Amino acid sequence: MPGQERRDARRNAANGKEACRWCDACGTILLGESCSECGSPGRLFEINSPGDVRPCMGDSVGTVLGLFREAFGTDAPLRGKAMFLNKVPGEDRADEVIACGAVIGVARFDLRLDRLVLDLRQPGAELFADAATKGVVVFGNMAGHLKGKAVPGANVLDVRGDFEAGAPIVLRKGGKVGPGTALGVVRYVLCFLLLPLLPTTLSCVVGGLIALIISRLRNKNIFTLVLSLLFLGVYFAFCFNMETYVQKLVQNGEAIGSAVQKALPPFYALGMALEVGDWGQLAVFALWCILPFGLVYAVLSRFFLGIVTAKKGEKRVKYEAKALHTSSARWSMTVKELRRLGSSSAYMLNGCLGAILAVGVAVLTAVKGQSILQTLANVYAGGADVNAIMMPMALVVECFALSMVIISAPSISLEGKNLWVLQTAPVRAADVLLRKVYAPLIVAVPACLVSSLLFVLSLPIRGGDMLMHDWWCALWAAAVGRIGFVSLPTILYRQHGDNVVGAKDVRSFRYMATWMNRLSQNAQSLRNTQAQAAAFLATAGDDLTERQKKLLSDYAAIGGTGKWNRWAVLRRHGIWLLGARRKIAEMMLI
Repeated sequence: MPGQERRDARRNAANGKEACRWCDACGTILLGESCSECGSPGRLFEINSPGDVRPCMGDSVGTVLGLFREAFGTDAPLRGKAMFLNKVPGEDRADEVIACGAVIGVARFDLRLDRLVLDLRQPGAELFADAATKGVVVFGNMAGHLKGKAVPGANVLDVRGDFEAGAPIVLRKGGKVGPGTALGVVRYVLCFLLLPLLPTTLSCVVGGLIALIISRLRNKNIFTLVLSLLFLGVYFAFCFNMETYVQKLVQNGEAIGSAVQKALPPFYALGMALEVGDWGQLAVFALWCILPFGLVYAVLSRFFLGIVTAKKGEKRVKYEAKALHTSSARWSMTVKELRRLGSSSAYMLNGCLGAILAVGVAVLTAVKGQSILQTLANVYAGGADVNAIMMPMALVVECFALSMVIISAPSISLEGKNLWVLQTAPVRAADVLLRKVYAPLIVAVPACLVSSLLFVLSLPIRGGDMLMHDWWCALWAAAVGRIGFVSLPTILYRQHGDNVVGAKDVRSFRYMATWMNRLSQNAQSLRNTQAQAAAFLATAGDDLTERQKKLLSDYAAIGGTGKWNRWAVLRRHGIWLLGARRKIAEMMLI
């Protein structure tokens, strides 16, 4: 089925695989659709991209056969057969070994062992399962999928030959075979027993330092909240950049290994002990685990009671006579809700996380707005207007975040056994519930204002050919809002010598002379308003009435008509400028 094969080839290429053909009759890889010797179409098999296949010749043949001979005591299944090598990514040289129409293994250079090693694949295990004189393990009494699992010693039924830790082996269970790697059981057991000591020691030390700091603070809940937010920030930053970290690890494995060796010696020793089988590094790891754990254990055994019973940082309260302040019952209940919110760091984190996220996302947009726009432009490369969807997306994100400000329901639940106190208080039940509704508003409204302001300042305004932002805002207000007259001044206008467009005395001779001297610039400014009308129609067309659309379309196209038709458009839609002088100027320049 050529069509199905083409679809499979495209799917494999998307997954980092390349499709190749193999002629079983001639025992070689095919470059075309069929074998030039026997005419067979061959069969498909997969190799890893980029598909840099070359024949295995000369000394390479002896090297590859030697790897299989070292692992399984024989190279008979490959002797006299054509082999090919496919270069694949790795920390150093790595080649897939292709024989008998399949990838039977990977020959790679191990920088730690300073030699070539073999990683066996499923077709290689099937090829050497019967011929191997060593490196074969027969097991049983294990059900389910075994990929990634270790085979316990109690389930091993037979072992053919000897092998070292880390060597490739063939696993057999009944009539099924598969590739595996020999584990150093003793080293793994020791590391399994020692490893819990290290995080236990670190948690005791870090927890003790945090407790010491908190004991000397008055606002312990705020400190705990900030610490929790920092942890969440680091965690999310690490998760979001995980792919980048993995790529850097693959590209700079040796340099990162050296850095880990210097900065985190116990973890480097653990890796060397398990991967290479270095007993010296295992001893170093054991010292890193046992000595700090023993020191912490000795300190806790000696001073535990004094630590847990000490009272530090508590301020002695001294009574002072002060004037008695009174407030309304409603305000007192509102203050009570806010104090309860601030009395628990867990309550603040769970109840106010949405407000924190709303402001955090807005700050991130303000800092990296351009990169976010570029990412969206790459995603919507098919011609979508990214700027047009940014504000709606920001609104959705802000609403989603602020919907996580959940304070009212927990506040009602926290009343618990004290609910009878509220029932006997001389206040209405409606007032009690309203205070619990106002508490999340007091948290969410400031966060909403701050995040909205940051979004407006950092995201592009849907403007197109917008001349000035205040004109553009006035167009939106006139189109979808209401315009009313307010008799009081609501803004302060600053007039200075560098105003691009400022207030001018239109009755003065100087203004008239300047205007007459800049007729071409004034005419261009008027044409710019026509372009702005076209841009506003394209931007806000879905929100406009048919009359508004007609006005904008006629005014935008006014430049392509005669002078009488232009005057007729202005008269028909009533869009003359105010004042006789302005009308005359508009008739001249339109």
